[in-house]
Amino acid sequence: MMADGLRRRDPEAVSEFVGAALVSVTPLAQLIGGGRAVYQADAREVVLELELPDTDAIPAERGWRYVATRKALEPQFRTAKDAHGLYADLIARIVLAGMLACFRATDDDLVDLVTANGRVRTIDPATGRPVFPCLITVTASREMFDGLALDSERLNPAACLAAL
Repeated sequence: MMADGLRRRDPEAVSEFVGAALVSVTPLAQLIGGGRAVYQADAREVVLELELPDTDAIPAERGWRYVATRKALEPQFRTAKDAHGLYADLIARIVLAGMLACFRATDDDLVDLVTANGRVRTIDPATGRPVFPCLITVTASREMFDGLALDSERLNPAACLAAL
């Protein structure tokens, strides 16, 4: 029984529970390609391993323009800088959402720290071979995370992660 395992701080039960909490957040589950949670009872820490989307999650087109003379739609492409900024924002939001789900799903006597490692399956342009590099690692205590105003319109997710 999972509830009994949580009371006993059984690492497998806590890991399974947190993993279920992650995939219960539908938008988050649709963005991460997979992942797992590992609980370290002595440190009261959950380590999240999140599989993040690749850069192709950001459309190359920023919009479309109708050209009346040809009666056709033409794409308007993003700059590399804009695409990079959008991708960094997306990754930061996914990591923050994963950490938030973990903290909300657990009590403070069970979990005090969450470490999120975000990895992406991609192709190394130097070799043309598949790679799975870690893009981001961030650790936050419950106290630090509770001090964030994640619902603020002025919050910059990438700056928030850098501050953590």
